Amino acid sequence: MNQFIKSMRVSPAIFTLLLLLPSAARADFFMGHGKGDEHRKEKMEQRIQQIYDQLNLNEEQKRLLADNKSKHKAAKKEVSNELKTAMQSMGEELKKKDLDMGTINAIHARMKNLRGRMADERFNAILGVRKILTQEQFARFMDLMDRKKDNKPE
Repeated sequence: MNQFIKSMRVSPAIFTLLLLLPSAARADFFMGHGKGDEHRKEKMEQRIQQIYDQLNLNEEQKRLLADNKSKHKAAKKEVSNELKTAMQSMGEELKKKDLDMGTINAIHARMKNLRGRMADERFNAILGVRKILTQEQFARFMDLMDRKKDNKPE
């Protein structure tokens, strides 16, 4: 019976790890560790220029958007690195013979906090864009992003 109780405590931890592994793989791909980084960056720059053209941005807006992007990219990278470290720590904890649920729960709470910080950073980046663009430009920008998300032509 005692072993059954121990196995029941392991199950949520293993389930959590299984949920995190696909996220780690996606994060690794989107952080540029996949093939074709240069091609992807070039395509992204072309896409950004197309959006700038469609929004009819002035030079000051372009500069402010570039500053906003670099500021939030740096902050996002920092949080992303912390999240990667926490995920590695979780993996190490789950591999141990005797699980320390206090440590596992603390790491899990840290991971949730970091994901929240990532969401906050994304939200603040969007607010930064909203402050730079006019109301009409921002409405067009959101329309372009929705179309991109839905794979619709512009």
